[in-house]
Amino acid sequence: LPQRDSLPEELFRLTELRELTIKGCRLCIVNQEIEKLTHLQYLNLDHNKLVRLPESLGNLKDLRTLVVSRNLLETFPDAIAQLKCLVSIDAWNNPLYVLPESIKQLENTLQTLDLRQIPMTKSEYEAMEQLLPKTQILFTDICECENHRDHN
Repeated sequence: LPQRDSLPEELFRLTELRELTIKGCRLCIVNQEIEKLTHLQYLNLDHNKLVRLPESLGNLKDLRTLVVSRNLLETFPDAIAQLKCLVSIDAWNNPLYVLPESIKQLENTLQTLDLRQIPMTKSEYEAMEQLLPKTQILFTDICECENHRDHN
């Protein structure tokens, strides 16, 4: 797709679509109509300008993989808990420090949550681990000692 703010309306007529990749298009908004793509199993929105995802994302009941890396997301919609088939979320390099409590409902299905390149604190990571104890959470361990070097 060419660079644009939101998805073209024609896209939502493709109701049998199983995979959708919209990468590097400076997309700012994922339209609520995304829910019309009910058979979607793989959604890749990598390298856009998204600050939030719509609650209607929770209606994509067949979604197994969600790729939202390299965006500006600070959290996920509560409706993410409705994605009972979701096994993988790739969200590295977003300012994503807090997960919604509702994500706990995915603890038995979500296998991988990629949060690398997010400078989160140990307590933020531990809070996520508490919500999703069975999920492999990939993260970049930031050494805080580097900020306190002795310059003698």
